[in-house]
Amino acid sequence: MFKRKDSPHWWIAYRDPSGRKVSESTGTADRAKAALIEAERRAAVWEQKHRPASVKQPTADPLFDEVMADYLESARLKRDIARDIYAGRALAMAFAGMKIRSIQPADIRQYLDDRRRAGVSDSTLKRELGVLSAACNWAKQDNGQDIPNPVALRRPSEPPGRVRWLTREQSEALIAAAQSQSRAPWLVDFIGLALMTGMRKGELLNLEWSRVDWSNRLLYLDRQKNGKLGSVPINAGARDALLNRARFRAEHCPAAQWVFCDARGRRIQSLRRSFTTACAAASIDDFHIHDLRHTTAAWLVQDGVPLLDVSKLLRHHSITMTQRYAHLAPHNARNAVARLETAGYDLATQANEGGERNDNLLKVGRGDRI
Repeated sequence: MFKRKDSPHWWIAYRDPSGRKVSESTGTADRAKAALIEAERRAAVWEQKHRPASVKQPTADPLFDEVMADYLESARLKRDIARDIYAGRALAMAFAGMKIRSIQPADIRQYLDDRRRAGVSDSTLKRELGVLSAACNWAKQDNGQDIPNPVALRRPSEPPGRVRWLTREQSEALIAAAQSQSRAPWLVDFIGLALMTGMRKGELLNLEWSRVDWSNRLLYLDRQKNGKLGSVPINAGARDALLNRARFRAEHCPAAQWVFCDARGRRIQSLRRSFTTACAAASIDDFHIHDLRHTTAAWLVQDGVPLLDVSKLLRHHSITMTQRYAHLAPHNARNAVARLETAGYDLATQANEGGERNDNLLKVGRGDRI
């Protein structure tokens, strides 16, 4: 167990069944309680690695706690589940200790009402109920537990996606502010690599040097948000950021496996404080780390890159997610309107000529000289 400067709680580190190192907060400042949590985590890992799947007998009427814990442990092997863990904690405040079968649609409605009163957005609520639904579906389909899904169709509709992005000038100001963060020397390279690749925060913080392919100029991703593998090309700006990280590694921690690590080779867990400080110094308001990804998309669309290409680079689940940036490509509308100008001129000319012919016919009808 260990303490972190940015947290009052004890933290633990262990390896999951796949061998991947996991660090997490125990959520308590009591060392004895933290030790119990650590022992539970290690026991669960040992059991999953050594007990045959055929021996495991699913609980017939499981608690919310059991279903959620088993689901998160399974999902951890496939992808980054940091956001799922946050959602699980929020759900636990309402449903911990309850049996899944006892959770009714009315309980879900009450949960939504309580969270909205607390100021939680609909997009966050949809993610939280999505995690609960996924956990129940996993228990039923993959773990053989015959339990109902209490979420049913009670998820709130998702509002239009947030589109907050920086101009080139603002990004330069942010990078300059990040360069002054002596306690977070990795921040400026994180921002640069995020802007040049469109990668998510979790993808960047979990990036290992073994997945940096210098010869082919590619970054190979671990399991993505959708559970699939992928890669991202390295352009000149991304290469500069990686070289800065490589120089830091060579000087301070040659054996470090993480691209973003401290001088002791430990993976950077959070950038929130230093990023917020840099934004304030650059006079940039209401800007989140994930908005760096929006900025990448906005710049590409503004430079005329087709939405389909942007969607592929950002690895969106569907082109619909990329459509939110369509309004940032006004040149498409201008080109379309320009095509109408010629047709409109012809129509106007024809209308004028037609009017003149009609006037001439009227004059002939009256016997006037044309």
